[in-house]
Amino acid sequence: MENLELDIVQISKNLTFLRKRNNMTQLQLAERLHYSDKSISKWERGEALPDTSILYNLANLYTVKIDDIICGDEKSLAHILDTATENNIKKLKIKRSIITLLTFCAVWFVAVAVFVLGSILNPSENYIWLVFIYAIPLSSVVSIIFCALWFGKLLTTISVSVLVWSLCLSIYLTFEMSGLWLIFFVGLSMQVIIILWHKLYGIISTKYNNNLTE
Repeated sequence: MENLELDIVQISKNLTFLRKRNNMTQLQLAERLHYSDKSISKWERGEALPDTSILYNLANLYTVKIDDIICGDEKSLAHILDTATENNIKKLKIKRSIITLLTFCAVWFVAVAVFVLGSILNPSENYIWLVFIYAIPLSSVVSIIFCALWFGKLLTTISVSVLVWSLCLSIYLTFEMSGLWLIFFVGLSMQVIIILWHKLYGIISTKYNNNLTE
C-alpha cells in the first residue's frame, strides 16, 4: 500500500513536470484533453489518477511512453525530452539541407536544359556556355535566402560574396568592352563592404545579446 502511494505521488509529480515542460496551464491541458481543469488539478496533487485512455493521450501529447509517466521521474523524463528535442533538431537540419540542395539542383537543371536546347536550336552560338556562368549568381541568390533563414550569418556572408564576384564575372564575360576588367575593382570594394558589415553585425549582435542577459 505504501508503494502504491509513493507511485501516485511520483506520477503526480511527473504529470506536473510534463505539463510545465510543455508550457501549458492546467486549463489549457484540460481543453486539449476535453476534461475539466479540476481533474487535472487532482491528478497533479496525487488525489486521483487518470485512467488508461487519458494516460495514453497524455503520453502522445508529451511525446513520451506511458511507462515513462508511471515508472519514471523528473530527471529521466527531462533526459527523454532533451534527447527527443536533439533528434528533432537533427531531422530539421537534414530536411532543410535537402530542400536547399534540391533548389540548387533545380537551378542547375534549368541551366543544363537551356544549354542543351540552345546548342540544338542554334549550333552556331559560341557563347551558350555562359548559361553556366549565369547559374552561379542565381545559385548564390538561392543560397542567400536559405542561409539567412536557416544557416546563419557566416554562410550568408559567403553567399553574398559569391554573388558579387559571380555577377562581376558574368558582366565581364558577356560584354566585350575595353577596360571592363575594372569591374572587378567594384567587386573588390563591395567585398570590403561585405566584410565590414559582417564584423559590424557581429559586434551589434553580441552587444544586444549581452544586454538581454544583464
